[in-house]
Amino acid sequence: MSVKDYLIRKMSVRMNIPAKTIEAVVDHQMAEINKAIQADDKFSVEMSGFGKFLFNHKKAQKKYEKQLSKEKLFLSKLEDPTLSEKQRNSYKLKLEIARNWMERIKPKLEKCPNLQNISN
Repeated sequence: MSVKDYLIRKMSVRMNIPAKTIEAVVDHQMAEINKAIQADDKFSVEMSGFGKFLFNHKKAQKKYEKQLSKEKLFLSKLEDPTLSEKQRNSYKLKLEIARNWMERIKPKLEKCPNLQNISN
């Protein structure tokens, strides 16, 4: 049982509220925290009783560099003329996912003065 499931069950029993209602509230809160952290101007969100959620610039920079190398790999794989259509579509999808992630994270990384500037 995950921590989330445990908390939902515990709160449901203690407060006599259906577990689905509590799960909806928890899911909503986590989605809002995720949105706030992904926003360009937020780097941390504190949730009373649960702690502080931080955007880690160093980890994001490393993941960005990993996504860049994945992008290069997928582009080189797509140049292979012997690739089946199914494999080609798979690499196209992976390439799109990597590029979308980089596009979303790039503005946050550009605002961090301590890290090297990201290229691209």
